[in-house]
Amino acid sequence: MKGSSPDNPRGVGLVTKEEVWEKVVAVLQPIQRGRQFFARCPFHDDAEPSLVLSPDLFVYHCFGAGCGARGTIWRLAQLLNLLPATSSLDSLLREAWREQETAAQLVERRRKIPAAIAREYGVGWLKNWNGGAVVFPHPDREDYYGFVAWLLNGGYRLSKGLHKTVPFGWLRVGTNRPVWVVEGVFDALSLRVVDLPAVATLGNVSVAPLLSLFDGSVVLAPDNDKGGLALLWTWIREIKGIGGGCWATVYVCRWQSKDANEALLHGSLKRQVQRLVWLPVYVIVTCVRSNPQGWRSELVPYLASMPPAVRHDAVREAEQRLQMLGIKVTIPREAEAFQPEQVWLKVLAAALNDKDQAIILFNEPNFLIHLLPPSLRLQAVSVFEALEFGRPYPWVKSPFAPSAVSWAWRKWVEYILKTMEVLENGRNS
Repeated sequence: MKGSSPDNPRGVGLVTKEEVWEKVVAVLQPIQRGRQFFARCPFHDDAEPSLVLSPDLFVYHCFGAGCGARGTIWRLAQLLNLLPATSSLDSLLREAWREQETAAQLVERRRKIPAAIAREYGVGWLKNWNGGAVVFPHPDREDYYGFVAWLLNGGYRLSKGLHKTVPFGWLRVGTNRPVWVVEGVFDALSLRVVDLPAVATLGNVSVAPLLSLFDGSVVLAPDNDKGGLALLWTWIREIKGIGGGCWATVYVCRWQSKDANEALLHGSLKRQVQRLVWLPVYVIVTCVRSNPQGWRSELVPYLASMPPAVRHDAVREAEQRLQMLGIKVTIPREAEAFQPEQVWLKVLAAALNDKDQAIILFNEPNFLIHLLPPSLRLQAVSVFEALEFGRPYPWVKSPFAPSAVSWAWRKWVEYILKTMEVLENGRNS
């Protein structure tokens, strides 16, 4: 059994994330509904299950009237006396907090983030660790199971075992204002300087689970570099897979600087945060500009899966923005303008990725599956069931890739021809 260390403050082998989950489940006896679990809240008199447990994010949140308890499952296990109340991480952070003012002043000098904001997020200083490091408890100073370290000799470090599924700072944002999703800790703190609530993903993580944490709008604002652009499109594909319901509340901000902290250092953050674009509009404009000849085939699956009202508003705004850029195009608004095969193709593409997700999409009212004849609906279902064990690897990353559309179309044609042959042979015999 390994012990604890600065890199591994809780001690790998002492207790794992899975073991903590099993302990909590054994005590609360939650009921599973989809990917979430519901239990009676132990923090108030709960007649009906109002405590939501998310194993994906490893957080809990009570929606009971007047309660509002929320935090990490680690913290919940401590409150239920399933884990020790203190750990070596507490000792490490107490040591760092003894030099909190040193760290806060350093952050203010180097990053232009006021010392008061750095203290609010629990900044600390470890002078004898890796040549000196500014540390922040993750995900919050009141509820943590790891830390993020900024090394003065360059780079960042995460304590071993830190789960990036929980965004840094999420307990310090409300649900009644748009929440900015950025990559780095200093980006989140920079937005706090201009009174904008923000969380940091600490790199390449799934954004889909995060949307369940926030009831209001979300602004996707990763770094303005090659990695940040790739991450943004990964998030866009995830949101597209969820369905059209969340598009109305998701926006994109593309920094002119590298990120929010660089914008703060240059004195342009207040101006750059106004560069918001509604997500559907961003996708449409980007696709048309990047592929002026073939944008129609790329956008059809995306537009077809939108609710009519969302699609109409997005197309209208996108056409206006494109016209300002000197590009005059007419983008279809009505569902009847789309090719039916492109509609079910979305189901097929999802099936090659995740059969459960494909079934959800297939049954989504906004999916426009009603455009297909009943016989074709059954055949489309059979297609992704037949392909369940024959997925290509690696699957095409972009849902807009013409090669993906072409490949899926050929597979469907092959399946239909084979089905017709079997039926014909059955009649002749």
